[in-house]
Amino acid sequence: MLIPNKKPIIKQKIIMNLLDTNKIIHIMIESNSDGLIEKVFINDELQNMSIDYLKKTIHCSNIDATIELDSHNYITAILDENNEQLVSISYQGNISYNQYGEVLESITKTSVITDDKSKISNSSKPDLNTMQSDRKAENLKPSDFKCIYSNHNEYGDWTSGYCMTDDNIKRSTLTRELEY
Repeated sequence: MLIPNKKPIIKQKIIMNLLDTNKIIHIMIESNSDGLIEKVFINDELQNMSIDYLKKTIHCSNIDATIELDSHNYITAILDENNEQLVSISYQGNISYNQYGEVLESITKTSVITDDKSKISNSSKPDLNTMQSDRKAENLKPSDFKCIYSNHNEYGDWTSGYCMTDDNIKRSTLTRELEY
């Protein structure tokens, strides 16, 4: 849903309003010449992420991890230093397009690690402090997000949208500015 439709996008600025808490999140995304995301800065660089597709590594919030990629170089999993899965991401058959190739809707299925000792939380971030022995497949909590995109620009890229969780309640709104 973040890849360019017709022309490579160099920078994306996304403003996300979390409706439950009325918190505003500013996201800056920088891509390489192929349109693959290489850097993400969240809230004025307080939290950041960088991806190296050649080395198959990701650096996120002072944590280094390995990534698994599919044939399109989309990230399908994030693995810890012991090659155990922290996050699983599925993209297959979950993006709807209109007749012009513009993204209309996406469903992102993720699973994040939870620890045995706590109740399942609403956090979409993995608990990286979990004991290594607790990182098992049965501790992965599924979390699906459906997003609707609109106001496509002259290049067919969306500039606004909203996302909701499985309960069909709108959880966030999105505004996106693009540099080509």
